[in-house]
Amino acid sequence: MKKSMLKFLLSVRAVLIALVVCMPFSGRADDSCADESNDAIAPEFALCSVHAYNIGETTNPGAESRALMKDIIAMKTTVVTQQMYKQYEQMESMLRRFKTQLEKAVTMSKFEMAGADSEKSSSSSGAYASNNSRIHIAGAQDCSRIYNDADTLKCYQANIDNIERTSNYGQDVTTDLKKQLAGDYEGLIKLEYGDSKCDIDERCKTANSTMTKKVFESCMANYRNCLQKQYSNYNDRERQYNSRSWGTR
Repeated sequence: MKKSMLKFLLSVRAVLIALVVCMPFSGRADDSCADESNDAIAPEFALCSVHAYNIGETTNPGAESRALMKDIIAMKTTVVTQQMYKQYEQMESMLRRFKTQLEKAVTMSKFEMAGADSEKSSSSSGAYASNNSRIHIAGAQDCSRIYNDADTLKCYQANIDNIERTSNYGQDVTTDLKKQLAGDYEGLIKLEYGDSKCDIDERCKTANSTMTKKVFESCMANYRNCLQKQYSNYNDRERQYNSRSWGTR
C-alpha cells in the first residue's frame, strides 16, 4: 500500500505543472468531483472535494494513509495557488503595457491636435530602441561591422531599401529615419574601392532641421548614385585582380 502511494505521489509531482483544477461548489450536485461513484477523474489533474480522489482512491483511506493524503492535497493546493498568482501577474503586466501604449497614443494625438508635426511626435514616442548607435529604425543593419566588401555593399543597399519603404519614399520622414540615412550615407562615401568618387552632399551627413523632406528625398537619390559608383568601383577592382591572376599563370 505504501509503495503504491509513493508511486502515485511521484506521478503527481511530474504532472502538477499542467494541473487542471476541478473545485466544486456545494450547490452543484451534478459536479463530477462530488460523485464518489465516478471513476473517470484523473486524480493527477484534479483537486476534488472528495479527498480520496486526490490520491487515486475511490474511498477515503485508513489512518495510516491520511497523512499522505493531506500532503498531496496541500501540495496540489500550493501549486494551484502559485499558478493562479502567476496568471494574475501576467495579466497585470499585460494591462500595464496596454495602459502605457494607450497613454502614448493619447499624448501623440494631443500633440498633433496642438499643431506639432508628425516627425516630432514619432520621435518622442520612442517607436524603436536599439543599443547600437548606428541603428535607428527596425530592420536596419550596422554595415560598419561587416568585413567582406561584397557583403558590405549589400548591407548598404538593404538599408537604403528599408529607409525608402519606411519613409514611404520620402513622404513620412522622422528624426530616426534622418539619423539612419545620414549615418549610412557617411559610411558609404568613405568606402575606398576605386578612383571614382561619390558626389558628396554635405546636407546628407547631418540629421538636423536643415534636412527637410525635400533634402531627404535628394539625399536618398544621392545615396543611390553613390552606391552605384561603389558597386562599379568594386567590380572594376575585382576584374583587374582576376585579370592579373590569369596573366601570371
